[in-house]
Amino acid sequence: MSVENIMKINKLAKELLMQGIAKSRDEAVIKAQDMLNQEAALQGLDKARENKSFSTVQNEAQEESVKHRLDRMQEYNDRKFEAYKSALLGLEKEISDLKKQISTPTRLMNASSETRGSDSSPRAREEQKEIKKKESHPRSGNYNSNDVSVEKIFYYGNK
Repeated sequence: MSVENIMKINKLAKELLMQGIAKSRDEAVIKAQDMLNQEAALQGLDKARENKSFSTVQNEAQEESVKHRLDRMQEYNDRKFEAYKSALLGLEKEISDLKKQISTPTRLMNASSETRGSDSSPRAREEQKEIKKKESHPRSGNYNSNDVSVEKIFYYGNK
């Protein structure tokens, strides 16, 4: 207890003795302490009520802020989800197209490429030529020992 509280209790105890409310000094001190504690409790309740009203307003503002943030996050997540969903659908379509291309016989693809070859652009023709060149390139290892004679490799002079 602080000195101020003790002084208040002593003053109140003297008043209680003078008024005849308490019969002894000890009883007066106990009643004075109870009165001051009740007074402090009432003041504490008033302050608590004020703080509660302020804190409830503050809590409501915080709740609204949190709700707003959550709504924004939900919208952002929905947009991202839709973007991922559309990308996934595009990938699935590409995979199904590739599966269809693989499953078709190569003869049909060659026939269709010949018909397209006459109508296709020069760029497509160049690509086809590059593919053919790559297939028959001599350094790629697609030749037999009968394809190259020994005379071409070793030079023996005039022939």
